Amino acid sequence: MVKGKPVGRGDRDHSSYQLLLTATGSTSEEAMQAGQKHPPILYFSTPSQAMPVLTIRHLKTNGPKFHWQPNPNRRITVSADMYVEDDETFGSNETVRRQKTNSAILSAMGIAQSVMDFEVRMGGEIRVEFTVTASLFDSRGNAMINGEVKLYEGTSESTGDLDGVRQFQLYIPAGATINHFVRVNNDDEGGDFATIALTVTNSGV
Repeated sequence: MVKGKPVGRGDRDHSSYQLLLTATGSTSEEAMQAGQKHPPILYFSTPSQAMPVLTIRHLKTNGPKFHWQPNPNRRITVSADMYVEDDETFGSNETVRRQKTNSAILSAMGIAQSVMDFEVRMGGEIRVEFTVTASLFDSRGNAMINGEVKLYEGTSESTGDLDGVRQFQLYIPAGATINHFVRVNNDDEGGDFATIALTVTNSGV
């Protein structure tokens, strides 16, 4: 049994108490050995005027052992600010700006998940497609981002005439926010282009 007794009378401050350790019916060594096999019940007592009795009870269990593991799931959030410019031979160039934010939960390492599909059409002849996928890179929650921007220009916004492609890959550490800028040009005919200012965050779930 472990009991607390006052050092001096009249002093009610908790710091003036000391714990006197005794093991009833056994030596200190025997009590320690017994405690290792069967953790004892400990009683910490002080005068009722100072504080109530606090009892800490240790119970032995033969149940299964559980090991705590961190949650490996990560939330990838992508925010994109897209600007598209249509080069005109006569008159001013046409421009448009659009924003979009998406997120996805990553739970399996190495398996890519779609985070964003962002499409902008303008001028009756241009279409820009922006896609982002993400996957867990390791068990610590670091992630890998893969992005692709395609610029189509033709006789309509539904044209299949692909004139420019840009691809990129980003490593996003757990808990980090990364900014990235990408530009795709009309490599076949020139003039037209699109830019994307990108913000990617890797946060816990």
